[in-house]
Amino acid sequence: MKGYGITLAGVEGLDWYPELLRRGFTPTYGIDGTGDVFKLANLEALASLTAASNLLLAVADGGFNVGFDVANYQETISTRITFGQWLAALKVLRPGGSFVLKLFDTFSPNSRALLFLSTFIYERVHIVKPKHSRVVNSERYLVCVNYRALPDGWMQFFDTYYEKGFPDNDHSALLIPTSLMQRDARFTDGVREMNDAIAARQKVALQMIIDAAASPPTAVEAVAPPPS
Repeated sequence: MKGYGITLAGVEGLDWYPELLRRGFTPTYGIDGTGDVFKLANLEALASLTAASNLLLAVADGGFNVGFDVANYQETISTRITFGQWLAALKVLRPGGSFVLKLFDTFSPNSRALLFLSTFIYERVHIVKPKHSRVVNSERYLVCVNYRALPDGWMQFFDTYYEKGFPDNDHSALLIPTSLMQRDARFTDGVREMNDAIAARQKVALQMIIDAAASPPTAVEAVAPPPS
């Protein structure tokens, strides 16, 4: 079994730990050595490196640490990296392959566009909230199964969007018109139901934490010695 991975070079906590890498795993940092997936050339270099391996699975962590003061905007802040990782999967997977991408919320037009386009590109598309994922946060996973060949012109469109649709890290152009998604009632209803279900569980869990923090300590907690 072989694997490949790309990440930012020389960034503490993000770079690969050499002692944990298996022999069949090849770390790579793109054509410029930075590992920056915001650069299309680095995605192309990854695709060239993996072309002979017929990859069946791609996984991506579509998030990064954001300050507490902007935590509610993590979804939109992450738009560029989530699209880049989604695009990278299209470049490296062979037909029949699967893709898993971590997301934070799926409310913004561009997040919904990724879900919508994925339904044309993969046979099955799911949003999953695993049991190990903290119920109080907005983390969820896009799971795409059985990659199909891209229709003619789609890759060129995605490449152009990636190069021109992000003037900086804080702004992004609309990937596709929202009217295209709104015409598909089954899709829009499914996204709404999924968001409602995750948000409802998140609300209950957050309220439990608030209630626990507001409740007076028990006798055992009150006399417990401080940790050493």
